[in-house]
Amino acid sequence: MHKMTDNIINFYLNRFLMLFFAFTMLFSVFFAFTSSTKVSAQSGTSFEAGRIIDNSVFTNDTTMSISQIQTFLNTEDPSCDTNGSQTISYYYNSSTHEVESYSFSGSTYVTTSRAVYGQNYDIFNNTNIGAAPYVCLSQYVENPSTGQNNLQNPGASISGGESSAEIIYNAAIANQINPEVILATLQKEQGLVTDNWPWLNEYTEAMGFNCPDTGGCSGYAGFYQQVSSAAAQFRNYLDNTESFNYTVGNNTILYSPANCGSSVVDIQNTATAALYDYTPYQPDSNVLSNTNPTGSPSGPGAASGDSCSDPAYGNRNFWWYFNTWFGSSIDAGLPGCIPATNTSLTCVWNLSNPINNDQYLTSSNDVRDELFTTQNYQYNGVEFYGNVIEEPGNIPVYRASVDGGGSFLTTSQTEYNSLIAAGYTGDGIDFYADPPGSNDGFPVFRLYNSNTGQHYWTGNIQEEGTLLNDGWTLEGIPFNSIDTIRQETPPPAGMDLVYRFYIPQTYEHFWTTDLSERDSMISAGYDYEGVAWDSSTDNSLTPVYRLYAPSIRQHLFTSSLNEYNTLIASGGWNGEGISMYMSNSPNSSPVYRLYAPSLGVHLLTDDANEYSTLLAQGGWNNEGVAFYIP
Repeated sequence: MHKMTDNIINFYLNRFLMLFFAFTMLFSVFFAFTSSTKVSAQSGTSFEAGRIIDNSVFTNDTTMSISQIQTFLNTEDPSCDTNGSQTISYYYNSSTHEVESYSFSGSTYVTTSRAVYGQNYDIFNNTNIGAAPYVCLSQYVENPSTGQNNLQNPGASISGGESSAEIIYNAAIANQINPEVILATLQKEQGLVTDNWPWLNEYTEAMGFNCPDTGGCSGYAGFYQQVSSAAAQFRNYLDNTESFNYTVGNNTILYSPANCGSSVVDIQNTATAALYDYTPYQPDSNVLSNTNPTGSPSGPGAASGDSCSDPAYGNRNFWWYFNTWFGSSIDAGLPGCIPATNTSLTCVWNLSNPINNDQYLTSSNDVRDELFTTQNYQYNGVEFYGNVIEEPGNIPVYRASVDGGGSFLTTSQTEYNSLIAAGYTGDGIDFYADPPGSNDGFPVFRLYNSNTGQHYWTGNIQEEGTLLNDGWTLEGIPFNSIDTIRQETPPPAGMDLVYRFYIPQTYEHFWTTDLSERDSMISAGYDYEGVAWDSSTDNSLTPVYRLYAPSIRQHLFTSSLNEYNTLIASGGWNGEGISMYMSNSPNSSPVYRLYAPSLGVHLLTDDANEYSTLLAQGGWNNEGVAFYIP
């Protein structure tokens, strides 16, 4: 076998001289993904044997959709060597087809393709596990009912087939297990997530299910069976923890199936107990003291390698992969983004560096939680809001970060590239926002302190004023925060949204282009009826004036300056100025005005159906076209 259960180190050693090459490839893959998610390299000293992962993290089956799993797999393995065309060097006996990583009798040192290497391996070992083609996990398809798959024919159309992403997602949902847990287990067992020339046994033993370190695998020989059975077993461990070997509390846990000793571990939750039930060993001191960075030729946390250390890697590697790929496996206990429920909204969290007080802004819960739990960043709550997906009219906001420092937000691709060239880590698009100056969100101010060299972003106008008084310089408004109360499609450039309300107490309707006034009315409980139409920001167009009569608690909107002045002169109306700019030029978008004498209220509408229906009902007088939408 060229991969061993729970032992990523032996897996690559058994790939002979490909060890260095494989992890060099792994480094490029890790960097491609983790540049946008990982906050810091994992350290063995951060590993807690009794709290590897929290229950809330382990059972969160909402972390990834099928498409997100597929994107992750594509990112982690971007260049599948399907035909085995890449080269490999090894010692080879042409008579016996024996292959080894070291010189032996009758051998010669050769460099051939992976496909030829796999073929020779198969001939010598009388197996087919190393034969090309090699289907990578991102390309794998299987029919769960029949087991038919595309391993031997990558281009085959599998009737009833499900992609690996679908199989992982379905198993996660069926058992209420975090799909990230499945992905980390696939990697720690067989390295299947990142392997760009996986052999057959990596699929038949994908999750290491029913594959003890002390013996070979039995049954469950298929990717679907492995994933679905392992996920179900994790759920079984959680639901029936007292029926298995490890429970919450003090447990004696071995370092290895060999005679290598043990120690007592205080297991703090059932999720960690489940990991030990699945892989019953803990990392020894040799493992924890030899932690390598991402992409090390010796693998994640590789030690010198001995019979005691090798099996100890299983749970340590699970922790390493999970935390490197997906953020902290420990629940930080911080709140979720409640306004984002069932919307495209995302909170942009504000944290500060405990050493230099640099601000760190991120829409990622994983990044936020890791900064808080492992690097002691101060959590300062929500600074403002963005969209997690791009809505019409949105602009991207890029995030760049620096180790041991803060983050930098910019909507400028040029500035973003310059930051990367200066040594920042490019984290990509962090969220989407509204353009500066639009009337569908609150302005976010960017300030600079020339004394400390720090930048700061705030959506709070009072905080902006305080910082200016303290000597900070305003660098402008790079974008507008997405509004939390109502998310509207932004209007075309040069236009404003006109919001419509109904006030039941006075039976009147009300219109405003002012976002603060809109949100104050929503918060006060008035009936918000959405966007009525668009007005213009061009003050050369026809102004629409607004008046208020306190005695009858009514507003009136008019484009007639004469009507406006006459009503003010009558003494019963207060002039409230220009409400919006519209057009007097006839076009296909008229706004009609009606009056109900019995109620003493006016109504404006651009809806021809509403206009004709109200007139047909009676009780409303037709006052004609008030103005036109620009």
